[in-house]
Amino acid sequence: MKVYFSFLLLLIISTFAFPQLSYYGDYTALIIGYVRQDNYDTAINPDNIASLKDINLSNSMTWKMSAGDDNGHLELWFGLNQYPIGAGLVAAAYDGNSGTDLSNTYLFVNDKGDNVYSIDLMRANVNWTINQSLLVRLGRQSLLTGYGYGWNPIDFANTTKDPTSPLSELKGVDSLTFQLFPYELTNLKFYFLFDDTVLEHGTNYDELKGGSELSLSLPVFDVKLTGFLDQNTTQMGIGSQIDMMGVGVYGEYAIHFSNSEESKVNSLLGIEYVFPWETSFIIEYYSHQEGFSEEERDNILLTIKNDPLKANEYWSYYNPGYYSQYYGMAYLSQPFYSYNIQTDMTLLFSLDSGALYLIPEVIWQKSGSLIVSIGYTGILNTTDDPSSEAYLAPVKHSITFKSQYSF
Repeated sequence: MKVYFSFLLLLIISTFAFPQLSYYGDYTALIIGYVRQDNYDTAINPDNIASLKDINLSNSMTWKMSAGDDNGHLELWFGLNQYPIGAGLVAAAYDGNSGTDLSNTYLFVNDKGDNVYSIDLMRANVNWTINQSLLVRLGRQSLLTGYGYGWNPIDFANTTKDPTSPLSELKGVDSLTFQLFPYELTNLKFYFLFDDTVLEHGTNYDELKGGSELSLSLPVFDVKLTGFLDQNTTQMGIGSQIDMMGVGVYGEYAIHFSNSEESKVNSLLGIEYVFPWETSFIIEYYSHQEGFSEEERDNILLTIKNDPLKANEYWSYYNPGYYSQYYGMAYLSQPFYSYNIQTDMTLLFSLDSGALYLIPEVIWQKSGSLIVSIGYTGILNTTDDPSSEAYLAPVKHSITFKSQYSF
């Protein structure tokens, strides 16, 4: 962490060397109301270790800085978030690759001791345009790729998306990236991932990890080839998207080879369309062999019930949208431009565990900078599977009031 503060200081100082400096960001205030059931006590939240309350106030802010010209560009993003004390400490205790992972952030507790605040470095990178065919980027950056809305199985480097909130901004990864543009319609990328201990302690060749991506874009057809390699796994993927008379059809296929277990395949198939009256919809099917089978979910649940002290470990396994192996999603959106209102509906269904998420939301753009919304999240168990996401969720029903101001 201290190395990143040094790197951050260097980036801030270097902003004076970049023209066209700009600052922007947003502040978000939330009021979340939960419907209490069994005092929020489930296998992953025994005795309510996450300190869930019926009514919760939450604040977050993202501050962004950008500077540069055609020859180089600097990017800095900071995130400030608020969590209940239990949820924050549980999240900070593990180093997951999705969900609320706070293991590499700066945390502090308020005076009352009931909330944890995190300060996170979301982006911190500099890029240089060497010539028209080569760009080099160093630092914390986004390597997000793929065509899916809720999932991107061919994206091997980034934090995985939350399919219940796919548009949320993800924390970047630490990388040295080379991006080449050999031809007008192609894009070739090589990246090498590292963590902040590399600058202090160095690394060995067999500890290096990195990947590549080749993209080809035609007027009605796109294709991506991706790959990733580290000391334990080899991953390869292919994705494509085609415009069929206004209907977007896309798919992704990824295979993971491991030194210690058999290969696993993740795949995605989706369609998207916008009707003449501006209603848009997306339908996706996701097959996730890296998720847990029914037998594996039952074994994990049995372990936690026999030893509640392992609930923190179980919390890191519990990742809605990835916990099981087969999922379907439907997203529907309808704008009402005369009133500056948009209505959204998301349905997420686990085909093997029977967990169903209902997430409607009404969004009102009060002005160019202020957005107000109200939403509901319902998690229903359509089967009697006690190891499904719905059965394990401490909160089954919630209502959220959100106000976001952009500056």
